[in-house]
Amino acid sequence: LQLHIEKLFSKLEYDFVRHPKFDKENIPDFLFYPGICMEVKIKGTKKDIYRQCQRYCEFEQVERLLLVTSRSVKLPLEMNGKPCHVFNLSTAWL
Repeated sequence: LQLHIEKLFSKLEYDFVRHPKFDKENIPDFLFYPGICMEVKIKGTKKDIYRQCQRYCEFEQVERLLLVTSRSVKLPLEMNGKPCHVFNLSTAWL
């Protein structure tokens, strides 16, 4: 899924980095400029996904977070003052 997303955004010539390294343990799937962090999750517990998104919102490089997932994960409208959005693949396929 990440590879397909990467190919699409490359074709559209979006400015992004795949797997930017915020630190040793925090490496999101995509960082679009300016400051849009995208995490793609089709596995994992809701709790783990939430915590991961919460950690990413602690970094100054992140101005907004987008979670793309097949899980029914709910995020608050903001974390650490940064807007959060969820795109649920399961709902989108309906």
